[in-house]
Amino acid sequence: MIKNSIWMISGNMLRAAFQLLYFLLLAKSLGSYDYGLFVAMVALATILSPISSVGFGSVLLREVSKNRNTFNELWGKSIGITIIASVFIIMLVLIFKNFLFNSSTPYAPIVVILFSELIFSKLIEINLQALQAFEKMKMVALFQSSLTFSRLIGVLIIYISGVEINLFVWSAVYMIATLAISIISTKYLFSSIGRADLRFDAKISELKDGIYFALGIGSQSLTLDIDKIILSKVAYSEAVGIYFAAARIIDVIYTPIRSVISAINPTLYKNGIPGAINSITLAAKIIPMFGLYIAIVTLVFFFMKTVIIKILGESFEGADIYIIQLLPILFFRGAFYILADILSSIDKNLLRTTIQICTAILTTFISLYLVKNNGVQGAITGVYVTSFIALAVIVCMIVFIGNRENRSKIAKQTDTHE
Repeated sequence: MIKNSIWMISGNMLRAAFQLLYFLLLAKSLGSYDYGLFVAMVALATILSPISSVGFGSVLLREVSKNRNTFNELWGKSIGITIIASVFIIMLVLIFKNFLFNSSTPYAPIVVILFSELIFSKLIEINLQALQAFEKMKMVALFQSSLTFSRLIGVLIIYISGVEINLFVWSAVYMIATLAISIISTKYLFSSIGRADLRFDAKISELKDGIYFALGIGSQSLTLDIDKIILSKVAYSEAVGIYFAAARIIDVIYTPIRSVISAINPTLYKNGIPGAINSITLAAKIIPMFGLYIAIVTLVFFFMKTVIIKILGESFEGADIYIIQLLPILFFRGAFYILADILSSIDKNLLRTTIQICTAILTTFISLYLVKNNGVQGAITGVYVTSFIALAVIVCMIVFIGNRENRSKIAKQTDTHE
């Protein structure tokens, strides 16, 4: 696990560096208004992304981690179902476009970004989940970094060539970069592990688990990104674009935490129900490290904030305040997801999904109310309220399960002695 964690952290730190450069160039080129629209479109795609695969990537990760002979069939099903579901979702978004965005928002970039995220980016994610199941963390880290690097190269080419960057031009470059890595990662998986038995059907049990995963991850995405959709629809302005830029930097800072959680996933699944106590103990050791990391980043940012805002340009003035306000959220997010993964590893997917759906619904209503009355500050307050409630609930569930496992062990030991 330590070796896997090192690969994931190293690769994701490189990815974070690429993301930061790519973000700084893109934000500076598009300006706060167009950049904010781009982020809102990606946020919508991110919310819909788990549904586009019906959670089959997570099913693949779980099942192949246990039995590698299931790879070919599950990889093929994941690809087939993703393509069909994604096309259907894109059609629905186009029908309800004016409900989701302002009527002045153009169709073309929405379509391009949806194709990029729901099909090409999702195929990359499925490929990386397969590699993760085989514990090929070196390749997972490499492809994750390559995706961000390809987008960075796209921005650099446009920036150096002097071509005017607008929302549609960047969306097209974004899709081409994503498509390229999708093809390369699929080819690698095919040659190094095996072919995909392309199928468009699934067992009832697989669909059930996939739907649980999709609803859980979709709820997670809704919780993280619904404020962006609401702000872009209800109160869009340059200030909102600045907030979106700050949120993007927060996502980059979260990268090392995400990589640690990804690296320990196979260990949690292998532990399963018998190893629930070990998984909880592992989480208890790792979560405090998240707090230490965030404290260090906050300290460093106080010295670097002037430089970052200067690079972004005058149109992003004030982003530093939003970043400082959002940094503590990362602790809540990291702690919640590592505990949620423990629930999945001990076959408590329904419980995990229920918690995440309730959190998403709560976030939506709180954000709608607070954003209408307080704009960006309302969105930030809403994130804190729902993050704290969600973490408190899942901690109570984990403690309850842990205590029950302990009582069960003590009872078995007593029976043995008798």
